[in-house]
Amino acid sequence: LSLPGAISIGVGLEELLKWIEMILLVSFCQALYRREEAHWLVFALTLAAGVQAIIGLYEFFGGSGAAHLWILDNRYFRAFGTFGQPNPFGGFMGLVLPLAFVTALGYGNRVWQALRADGWRALWQDQTQIILLSTVFYSAMAAVIGAGLVASWSRGAWIGFAAALAGMILFAFRSPVKALALAAIAILGVFVLGSSGLLPASMTERMGSFLEEFTTLGDARGLDITDANYAVLERLAHWQSAALIAADYPWLGVGFGNYEVAYPRYSLLNWPLALGHAHNYYLNLLAEVGLVGLTAYIFAWGMILILSIRLWRRSAGLPRAWSVGLLGAWFHLTIHSLVDKLYVNNLFLHLGCMLGLLAVLFAIDEHH
Repeated sequence: LSLPGAISIGVGLEELLKWIEMILLVSFCQALYRREEAHWLVFALTLAAGVQAIIGLYEFFGGSGAAHLWILDNRYFRAFGTFGQPNPFGGFMGLVLPLAFVTALGYGNRVWQALRADGWRALWQDQTQIILLSTVFYSAMAAVIGAGLVASWSRGAWIGFAAALAGMILFAFRSPVKALALAAIAILGVFVLGSSGLLPASMTERMGSFLEEFTTLGDARGLDITDANYAVLERLAHWQSAALIAADYPWLGVGFGNYEVAYPRYSLLNWPLALGHAHNYYLNLLAEVGLVGLTAYIFAWGMILILSIRLWRRSAGLPRAWSVGLLGAWFHLTIHSLVDKLYVNNLFLHLGCMLGLLAVLFAIDEHH
C-alpha cells in the first residue's frame, strides 16, 4: 500500500522482496520437512549460528584487526562474524541461542529418562548413544553461541537475550506459579551477582552506562557529543528523524524501505549520514509505512506469538522444547528491535526458516 506514493519504488520493492523470500522459505520448510523430521531443520539452524560464532570468537581474540572495534582496553575486538557489523551478529546469536539451549536440555532429558529406565546399560543402546551425541553437540553449540553473543559486545543483543531468557522461564513450566518463582530466583541471582562484583565489571559498566544514557537524554540537537555518548546520541538522532518523517506521512509513510532515501530531508544537525535504518524498527516502520503498516506488523507478530503459545500448550518432548526456544527468539526480536533493525545482512532468511520450523511443528497430522 505504501509503494505507489514511495519516494523510490525500486527501493521499496527491494525491501518487499525480503518478506516474499521469508514467506517462500516457510513454504519450502513445509514442503521439505514433516513434523518428525524437524530435528534436521533445528540442526541446520543451530549449525549455521555455531559456525558464525566460531568466526566471531576468532575475531574477538585478534583475528579481525579492526582498530575501530577495540574493546576492553584495546585487548580484544568486537566480534562480527561475516556480517561486517557487531550488532546484527549479536542479534543472530541472540535469536538462535534460545533454540540451541532448549534443544540441549530436551535431548539431555531424554538421556536422563533412558538412564532411569535401564540404568547404565542404556548407554550401550544405539538410540541412546545418538541422543547422547545430540546432547553434547547442542550443548557445545549453545556454549559457543553464548560466547559469541558476549563477544559481540552488543548491548541491544544482550538486552534482547535477557528478554528471551525471561520469556523462556515463563514458559518453562505449565504451572504459572513455578514459572514466576523461577523468574524471581533468576532476577535475584543476577542482582546478587551484580551487587557482589562477581559479574565482569566491564559488562556491568557497559550495560549501566547504556541504561543511564537512555534515561537521561533529551533532544539530540541540544546535547554535546562525546566519545562516551556518541553511539547513543546517534540512535537518538535517527529516532527523532523517523518521528519527523512520520509526522509528515502519518498513515502510509514515505514508502517501504525508504527511510534512508528520505533521511537527508529530515536529518538533524551534526548527523548528516543515514545509517540505512532508524535503529528502532518500530519507528522505522512508522516512518516507512505509517500507522497502517506498523499496526499490521504488530498484528502479524502477535499472531505468530499466539501460534507459538498454542504449539507450546499442545506439544510434549522436543517439539515443546522447540516451541519454548522459538518463543525466546520472538521475545528477543521484539525487544532488540527497540534499538536496532534485524531484517538486515540476510538475517531475514534465517527468520524465515525459524518461521518455517514453527509451521512444520504446528502442522496437524491427517490422523488427528
